Amino acid sequence: MKAKKKKRAAPAKKDPKRKRFRSVEIFSLLVLVFALFCALSLITYSARDPSWASSKAVPGSGVANYGGRVGASLAEGLLQFLGLSAFVIPFLLGYLGIRTLLPRGEQRLLWKIGSGLWLLLLLCSLFSLLQRGGFIWKGAEFELAGGLPGKLLGDFLSKYLNHIGSVILLSALLVLFVLFKTEFSLSRLITFFAHFLKFAVKRVRIRVTHFQKSRAKEKMRKKVVEKYTQAPEKAPAADRRESKKRGAETEDDEDEEEKPRPKREEKKEIKKAEPVIVHPPAPPRPDKLLFPEMEPKGDYKFPPFTLLDAGAPSEQIDKAELYEKKTSIEEKLREFRVEGEVKEYHPGPVITTYEFYPNPGIKVSQVANLSEDLSLALKAESVRIQRIPGRSSLGVEIPNNKREIIKLRDIIQSEKFLKSNSKLTFALGKTIHGEVYITDLAIMPHLLIAGATGTGKSVALNALIASILYKASPDEVKLVLIDPKRLEFTLYEGIPHLLSPVINDPKKAGGVLMDAIKKMEHRYHQLSLLKVRDIEQYNSQVRKILSEKKGQLTDEEKQKLKPLPYIVIIIDELAEL
Repeated sequence: MKAKKKKRAAPAKKDPKRKRFRSVEIFSLLVLVFALFCALSLITYSARDPSWASSKAVPGSGVANYGGRVGASLAEGLLQFLGLSAFVIPFLLGYLGIRTLLPRGEQRLLWKIGSGLWLLLLLCSLFSLLQRGGFIWKGAEFELAGGLPGKLLGDFLSKYLNHIGSVILLSALLVLFVLFKTEFSLSRLITFFAHFLKFAVKRVRIRVTHFQKSRAKEKMRKKVVEKYTQAPEKAPAADRRESKKRGAETEDDEDEEEKPRPKREEKKEIKKAEPVIVHPPAPPRPDKLLFPEMEPKGDYKFPPFTLLDAGAPSEQIDKAELYEKKTSIEEKLREFRVEGEVKEYHPGPVITTYEFYPNPGIKVSQVANLSEDLSLALKAESVRIQRIPGRSSLGVEIPNNKREIIKLRDIIQSEKFLKSNSKLTFALGKTIHGEVYITDLAIMPHLLIAGATGTGKSVALNALIASILYKASPDEVKLVLIDPKRLEFTLYEGIPHLLSPVINDPKKAGGVLMDAIKKMEHRYHQLSLLKVRDIEQYNSQVRKILSEKKGQLTDEEKQKLKPLPYIVIIIDELAEL
């Protein structure tokens, strides 16, 4: 039997795509290596290195270029031919090498090379024109910043467009090239810079405003300190002069009240009783309560009243003006068949109330509906008519021609405020009749002060704090001031009443309020032990126990039976939290 011959397997054919990919990889690697070599040669270039085109080479000297003689010659040739644009070549070669490694990166290779040459030509021409105009540094190691192509194209463009026109044209072409080759958007760049500029201006404006306000407050604080610490002895003399002036004005008022009324008024009111001017209770005499210092408790001394501005002496009441308005009210109401008589006046700091007694059969609504007609007849801003509780009369409130400015010192220095027993007495101002009006903060533990801009919210807050400082010692009342805007409470930094420093960070405010809740719950437990309902009863029980068991209590028991101070938390701009 013939032996069967074994057939040899045909050699496997190589995949042409794989072979082509390997070639592209080798080409990309060579391009990247050459790009790195060009970069090192250009960065370490020195005109003293020996090269084929260098005339400044020092014979016998070593080669400083990292690429050796080849690198020095390559850098010399590129810089002489392309100028400063030669430094772009490593980036273009690196981009070409990396791009060809990506899938389908070898496609349109000639188009990419052509784009790179076009970019080099634009840069060469632009650098040449800028060097000629003195806008960029003229290198001592090469004469042409744009190289030979840049000089030729720059001369050609300058012949027809002049120097500035050529620079504008080449700059525009360069921007168009970047926009065409990338996804960069010029409108996005402009929008970004516009938003950035707007944000920067806003931040600078806020910083300047905060700085100006803080500096103004610091100046005010320094003036107050200098005024009342350097010359405290001058106050009594000024007070005596002020007391004499007020005394003289009081005597003048009494003399004028004794003068008879003009004849014209007597003729009109022969049969009617003269209206009575009801004055508010007279304030304490200035010579007694001008600068009364509060009694110091322990080491704490209450602030002097001289820190506050004194109010101007009240102006003399113009009886003729009051009588004229009284007559106008009666005549105007009589035109609308509303008979009655004004019997009393109540002059106040802002408005004057006229008590109108209507005749029997006159309805209240009939008089109240005539407020607009009265304001027109009296030439007043507005007139309000309402019933006076507990009396058979109607109050006609008319704004004064001259409004009195109410000073906080007049309220705090009043007898009503000084005799108030509560440590949380709050000086609010004066009533429409000119009487001092105060209230107790303890009866309203949660108080919200709201209103539009300019309605006096900040004035009320500062009046509240000042009332506490003039009424209670640090052992009796503790304050927690939260000021996220850093504008209102910076003046109170460092006062002994503060339970903690003035809080400006809203994040810290939350922690402080949580601590206040824990302290409140602990106080509820302490109140329950002594079977009392509020701090005032607790403190009175503690004082009673300490007096009855004096000498019998240990130090630990004394520490537990200490009187509790009130804690007042004041937040400016609650919405900021």
